[in-house]
Amino acid sequence: MTLPTPLHTRAPSGPPCVGRDADLSQVLDALDQHQGGSFVAVTGQAGIGKSTFLVEAKRRLGERGVTVFDARCRPGLSSLQPIAALLRRILTQLCDEAAPPALTSRTEALLAAFQGLGSGIALLRDRSGNLRDRIALFEQLGLLLRDVAGGRRIALVLHDVDVADAGTREVVAYLARELTSPPELSDRRFPGLLVVSGATLSAIGPARWSDGVALLHIPLEGMGRDGVRAYLSDETVLERIIELTDGVPQRLACLPTAEQARRIPSPLAQATDAERTLLEVLAIFGRPLTAETLVALTEQSQEVLATAVANLVRRQIIEKTVSDGALRVAFRRVGDERAVYDSLDQRRRPALHAKVGYHL
Repeated sequence: MTLPTPLHTRAPSGPPCVGRDADLSQVLDALDQHQGGSFVAVTGQAGIGKSTFLVEAKRRLGERGVTVFDARCRPGLSSLQPIAALLRRILTQLCDEAAPPALTSRTEALLAAFQGLGSGIALLRDRSGNLRDRIALFEQLGLLLRDVAGGRRIALVLHDVDVADAGTREVVAYLARELTSPPELSDRRFPGLLVVSGATLSAIGPARWSDGVALLHIPLEGMGRDGVRAYLSDETVLERIIELTDGVPQRLACLPTAEQARRIPSPLAQATDAERTLLEVLAIFGRPLTAETLVALTEQSQEVLATAVANLVRRQIIEKTVSDGALRVAFRRVGDERAVYDSLDQRRRPALHAKVGYHL
């Protein structure tokens, strides 16, 4: 099966980021507030808009001439793959810029290590290994990021660090301390930002990870009256509301309470049988899947599955991603993945686990 055109060519426009201007201004101001780099942690409950906030922050940083590299953490990814994804994007940028060969070669070597192709990654993963060698690899990454920045400002953005593997969170904690060190503690500045999102501060890194870090914490909460009004006036939101209610006033008035909304598996609302099966398989597998694996696990025809993927991409539920060198599909939001998994009844869940286990 070939993944449908929308998955290859463009990411659909997401929900609007409204009512967050003050918080977004803090991110932009953090570029100039410290002589070293700054660490920005965006936290909040599932569905509060962390991903949308980071997308808008990336856009505004880009408008200021900041070079942005981003990656998304997902449950079930191979260890340290989000860091490898960042390095892959950096390498692509360096190649496009015809950067000095020595810098490109260093990036390639570190990417190979974090992908598991070099000897360094074994030391990083082995808790009984030599701590000095592990820290040396961390230091190489920090030095590389400073050299990539050079005289320009860059931003490293990692979504959903709280669901990342322990190795990724350890690297993030190290970079937070290293790249935001005050000038008297570091020979060279990092002229940029390290921006991450997660449910809570404590879930982002190991215990006491934020000690000594130039930390800007942005806890997102529900939008106020003006934010809600702006959100509802957005064309994308209006189209979705009309699609769900047919514009019938009674249906528009039947909004769920906050407690009811927490129990609604929203990704499955109005899903076809094929879409539901696809989402359930993705939730059980717990990691991005190739088209070939989806065909095998869903037992759907290629045509039916391609239609389901295209519809779910359009509705912002799944997205394309490159993982381990292959194009795959995955949930766009970790909260949706959890909602689908939690909605599976006790009879269907073991059956799906058994099917995935047999495939593996």
